[in-house]
Amino acid sequence: MSERMPRVDELLREEISAHIGRSLSDPRLGFVTVTSVSTSPDLRHAKVFVSTIGTEEQRVASLAALKSAASHLRTVIGKGLRIRRVPDLHFELDEAGDRGARIQQLLEAGYITDFSDLFGLTVEQLVSLERFGTKSAENLVTAIAAAKHQPLSRLLFGLGVRHVGAQAAQLLAKQFGSIDTIIAATPEQLGAVRGIGDIIAASVSAYFADPTSRALVERLRARGVRVDEPNAVQADGPLTGATVVLTGSLPTLSRTDAAALVEAAGGRVTSSVSKKTTFVVAGEDAGSKLEKALELGIEVIEEAELLRRTGQ
Repeated sequence: MSERMPRVDELLREEISAHIGRSLSDPRLGFVTVTSVSTSPDLRHAKVFVSTIGTEEQRVASLAALKSAASHLRTVIGKGLRIRRVPDLHFELDEAGDRGARIQQLLEAGYITDFSDLFGLTVEQLVSLERFGTKSAENLVTAIAAAKHQPLSRLLFGLGVRHVGAQAAQLLAKQFGSIDTIIAATPEQLGAVRGIGDIIAASVSAYFADPTSRALVERLRARGVRVDEPNAVQADGPLTGATVVLTGSLPTLSRTDAAALVEAAGGRVTSSVSKKTTFVVAGEDAGSKLEKALELGIEVIEEAELLRRTGQ
C-alpha cells in the first residue's frame, strides 16, 4: 500500500511551525505555536490558528508580527516546498482548550522560560497554581516524566527544525543514533541518508550550528530527556547495504518486527522485488513476490536465517 500523501494544510502547518519557531524568538513576544491550518477549497487562502502565550502585550505583539510576516512566510514556504502559488495566510488566535491557559499560569509564576523547563516541574509548583489539584498535578508530572523517555525521533520532531517532519526525524534518528552524532555530522553526511537530501540536511546543520539551539539541547539533556534512538542502525551492521523484501507470514516475527530487525542491522526493506534486491525473507502463503524472486534468481531465506544473519 502506498504511503498517504500529506494534505496541503498539514504541509503548511509544518512549514509555518518550523519557521516561526526561530523567526519569532524576540523576547518581547510570547510563545507562539501553530495549532491548525485550514485551506479554502481553491487553495487560494489559508486560515492559520495560532496559540500565543505570554502577557497580553506579548500576545498582541506576536499576532501583529505574524501578520506582518505573512508575505515573507509565503515566499519562504514556496521555496521550501517548491510550489509557485502559496495560499494567502490569515492568522487568527486559537482560544480553544485550556492548554494555553495552563502554560500561561506557569509563565506568570516564573516556573518556565522555555519548553525545557517543563521537564523540571514539580507537584509542589503545580498545586500552588489556581485550579490545580494534587491529583491533576501528580498526573501531569507523571506524564512529563514518561515523555522524557521518548526516542530521539520524537525530540527531533518536537524541536521544530525547518523541513524536518516526523518521517525525516525518524530517518535521521535511526541513522545517526544520538543527537550528538547528528550535531557533529556534516551537511554531506546528513544529506547522504536516504530520504533526507540537501535541503533538509542544510536546515538541520544550520539549526544545530546555532548556539541557542545547542544550549536548548543541553538544557533538555540536563533535565533527563532522552537524546538517543533505541533502534538505531548499526554503522557497520551485518546487513549494511542490503535491500530486503518480506513476504508471507513468518513463524514468530510480525512484519513490523522483521523490518525493524533488518533496519537495525543496517539493511533496507522495500515492498517489491527487483534485480537490486539482496534477498527475500519468505514465510507461509508467500505469493507473487516469492515467484518474482525465484524468476530473477534472488536468494530466498526463512525467518531462522534472518535471525541468524542479524545476530539474534
